[in-house]
Amino acid sequence: MLPTPTRESRAVDGLFIDGLRFSYGREFSLHVGSLRLAAGEQVLLAGPSGSGKSTLLHLVAGLDEPEAGSITIGGRDIIAVHGARRDRLRGQQIGMIFQTFNLLHGFTAVENVMMPLMMLGVAQDAMRQRAHDALRRLGIERPHADVDTLSVGQQQRVAVARATVTGPALVLADEPTASLDPEASAAAIAVIREACVTAGASLLVTSHDPTLRGEFERVIDVREFVTVGVHA
Repeated sequence: MLPTPTRESRAVDGLFIDGLRFSYGREFSLHVGSLRLAAGEQVLLAGPSGSGKSTLLHLVAGLDEPEAGSITIGGRDIIAVHGARRDRLRGQQIGMIFQTFNLLHGFTAVENVMMPLMMLGVAQDAMRQRAHDALRRLGIERPHADVDTLSVGQQQRVAVARATVTGPALVLADEPTASLDPEASAAAIAVIREACVTAGASLLVTSHDPTLRGEFERVIDVREFVTVGVHA
């Protein structure tokens, strides 16, 4: 059972995709007519490796440019803005958890979690306090340890803290359990889900692991949106 959110739910959807189109030449085509995640909703985006899950996540994050459509996160269309404005909107509205964590080596756990707050211009004292609070909630007892000295499980918790510390509308987790055994995988997903509830964020997780389907009330197969091969 997931905990009750600690703050009021957002009045707008976490994610709304409308008329999204993207392709790689004539070999890969993605079309999402409509996809909505309610505020606080948690969804698994399933499909085998290479089926387009990461591509869709990159589009949602504004890292790739679609040919058409809108992607609204927390009530704001990330495709409608560009450059530094999009980067700032991404930092405000989206938290990202990567398969390989993408932590900053040579920096401490708390410095890693402070980074997205620094990019948003949060004051130094508030930034440090929020980072410490996020790590404490996730059970990190050595916030000043270099991340390279932490276990894999602790590193993932630091990555989760970094993704949720800004209070985003949406967290994207791209194959976060791909390198874990089944027991560790279940524990990692539980940590991510609970952290998103606490942050009041919607969650979109990609995975090719069929065992995760039972962990989510709503599962979407990315192949509903994708055509591979020559298309018109």
